[in-house]
Amino acid sequence: MLRTDIAVGHIIPKYVLSEIDEDTMRQAVDRTHPRPGFALLDWKGLGREKRRILSMLGKLGIRWKKIRDVTREKRVSNQEECADR
Repeated sequence: MLRTDIAVGHIIPKYVLSEIDEDTMRQAVDRTHPRPGFALLDWKGLGREKRRILSMLGKLGIRWKKIRDVTREKRVSNQEECADR
């Protein structure tokens, strides 16, 4: 995410979502240092896997955010900075 201060640890492409299980998700989280504060999700891209992926993140205690919400937060923050000038 070039316009935010978010670092991306792992990217799981849409075409392999159905193959991701809890163990694979746990490995991705465990191998990310520092531990991720949240998972960044392409809401539309999750498709039919949405409920299953959210369940796995919940079991691992990982919060999640939609990409569009993060980019919206950044736009609001930038607008507020411009207004302060």
